[in-house]
Amino acid sequence: MDLIRKLRVDHLEIAPVANTSMKMSMMGVNTGNLASPTFMGIIPGMTAFATKLMKSKMDKLEVPSVKEYFEMLVDAALSCTPAKMSVDMFELEKRGLY
Repeated sequence: MDLIRKLRVDHLEIAPVANTSMKMSMMGVNTGNLASPTFMGIIPGMTAFATKLMKSKMDKLEVPSVKEYFEMLVDAALSCTPAKMSVDMFELEKRGLY
């Protein structure tokens, strides 16, 4: 839910634990399409490392941030509506969402 919350969108993190999209090749290890071992995610600092790695790759490829993407969607008159149950569970308010 942090993805669509205005207060959290600048603080998104990449969790390496059980993240099948986190490939070893992303970390500079030439192993083809081998996923990073799950145990690596429990090492202190791995979430911060994975987040920094992803942000640097996005910067290198000139990929807009998540916040910029949502601003482009809003400018194009698209809206993102979370499920009512999710809004209720996380006690979200509509004005705090994109």
